[in-house]
Amino acid sequence: MKSIKSRVAATALALGIGATAALGATVTAGEASAKVASGNYWFTSTSLLSGLSDRKPVMIKGNVMTEYVYGTKAHTRLVPTRNGAYYDAQPGGRIVLTKRAHGRYSGYGALLGIHTHSVKLTPRR
Repeated sequence: MKSIKSRVAATALALGIGATAALGATVTAGEASAKVASGNYWFTSTSLLSGLSDRKPVMIKGNVMTEYVYGTKAHTRLVPTRNGAYYDAQPGGRIVLTKRAHGRYSGYGALLGIHTHSVKLTPRR
């Protein structure tokens, strides 16, 4: 009798641990796949050296940011992170965006690991 009870208890424990592990894996996978929400934004970049600022309209759809540069479209692939996204702007350059309140993102631009400017992504209304 005792062996049947111990087998049932072991099976129930194993099922509970398996269900907990599966639930934990689902929550973790969802958290790691955060991305910038699709929509129209203002992209503002301010140089930390000169203080000069540049603001331009961009559109994000999925993981692609489209900006209009000198009358042509430029598409940039965003890499989702747990807190927002990043993209490589040029050889040695990277822009990092971190989610803030009210659908806004802020971050920095770096060249060879040195922060060169601050950036903001603000929803267009």
